[in-house]
Amino acid sequence: WTLFSTTAEQFSVVANPDMSGLNTTAHVAKLVVDQTADPWAGVFNTHVTPFVVTAQNDHPTLLVYKDTTSRVDFKIEGAGWNSGDTFDSNTVANKWQMVSYDFSAYDGKTVTTITVIPDFGHESTRNYSSVNYFDLITFVPTVVPVELTSFKAAAIDNKVELNWSTATETNNSGFEVQRSSDNLH
Repeated sequence: WTLFSTTAEQFSVVANPDMSGLNTTAHVAKLVVDQTADPWAGVFNTHVTPFVVTAQNDHPTLLVYKDTTSRVDFKIEGAGWNSGDTFDSNTVANKWQMVSYDFSAYDGKTVTTITVIPDFGHESTRNYSSVNYFDLITFVPTVVPVELTSFKAAAIDNKVELNWSTATETNNSGFEVQRSSDNLH
């Protein structure tokens, strides 16, 4: 992995800060971004075994664990083309979350470089520092370990009650229910 800039960023491979739940791998990538860094501080990797984007791999995912909630930029590129900025966001700090991307517009293109900007700032200048971990960049189809047979939600006394049932659960350690205040994140 190569840093965009070495003056305000530090990249290393370290022990996983939380091996429970979603990510149980022993080592992960860590990018510390100083508040003086560019909003687009990140890393890229040109040591990717070239592969062609297809309908079977055009929705990649990666796991992030960050001390802040913000946009995670992920790019793919090859000879003479790049995907441009593609964003998803983590919604909880200090917990592993999966973010995903849609690169179906690039089906048929050969990827030779991937870029991760784990804390893409919203401003033209950064006003905070962040510690960002990422791991398990996946371009292959992922098998969902749970086969859901029903899901119901009901408003009861200003609360929402959720009920669901499953036909199968393979290697499932539980469910995480999240809610959005803006219907976007």
